[in-house]
Amino acid sequence: MGKLGYTWYPKDWTNSEAVFELNLEQRGLYRELIDLAMLNDNKTIIKPLVWQRKWDISKEKLTELLGALSNGNSPLIKIDRDKLFIPSCEPRLQLVRGGKKGGEKSKLPDDYHNVSDKQDREGFLYICYDDTKGSEAMKFGVSISPEKRIHQIRRDFKRPNMNVVKKWEVVNMIDAEKGVYDLFSDIRNGEFIKGKMNIKKAIIDVKKAINNFIIKPSNKPSNKPSNNQRERERERERETKREIETTIGELDIFKKEIFKKWLNYRKEIKKPINILSTLKSLVKRFNTEELEKIEWTVEYSIENKYQGLIWEKYSKKRVAQKGNKVSKKLEKYG
Repeated sequence: MGKLGYTWYPKDWTNSEAVFELNLEQRGLYRELIDLAMLNDNKTIIKPLVWQRKWDISKEKLTELLGALSNGNSPLIKIDRDKLFIPSCEPRLQLVRGGKKGGEKSKLPDDYHNVSDKQDREGFLYICYDDTKGSEAMKFGVSISPEKRIHQIRRDFKRPNMNVVKKWEVVNMIDAEKGVYDLFSDIRNGEFIKGKMNIKKAIIDVKKAINNFIIKPSNKPSNKPSNNQRERERERERETKREIETTIGELDIFKKEIFKKWLNYRKEIKKPINILSTLKSLVKRFNTEELEKIEWTVEYSIENKYQGLIWEKYSKKRVAQKGNKVSKKLEKYG
């Protein structure tokens, strides 16, 4: 594939919710990586040493910035071993790969409606409403995160006062959406409900249409969970495990080794750390402290059989008296 010049849309960049959350350093790196993705057909090889020299940045800072861009439910970049992929670049590159024919947009069917995150999976069916525009500004849709989707709706449809007024968790987003389409005959493209229906009636009727798909919490938990419940629990466990691994991956190799020793110690005393928010706060603390202080604090806490890390006991004087070698007790958990 030849080198590609591409169109840049400043308004899309400025209005992007994901970009809005980035700080200046993260935005700068993300912008550089977009250029590399477009030049390399989205098959960028990660070259830490080259990038450190090119952007005059330390290894630790580069690792931190890449981690920030690749974390979260909707990561801006995806890293697989030594390759880097940017999802937002792919639609444009797919058109270019097809040549002239590939670049032509096919005609969409009349009943086509676009929901970017619609999938054959659990999610939410929602109704949003702009009370400044009347019933013409009533809309329904499906999304795994209606709260994030509403920002796109406000921008795309130029309705800044749109808000989600009701949402239901459903077992299958596609089936639930089809149920609403079967109920209403006057829905036009974009999932807007038109006519003289008021929002209260819309909520009642939509709930009837999707009643069979709503996930209803049971007042009396069953001792034998259904297959769907078990699968949801397994998926949550897998997702939590992935997030934990990603969180620990933010540490450098030396701090990560000590961090894992602390986790192994907590498991041995039957007090494992399984709460993601606790792990994130601990990783944040490890990232802000010096290696010497971390090593001494973990060693001291294990030797004294504490359940938590006693940071306040650390001092340069204590280190000088005892030395900073990892004790046999700490090595046991390696």
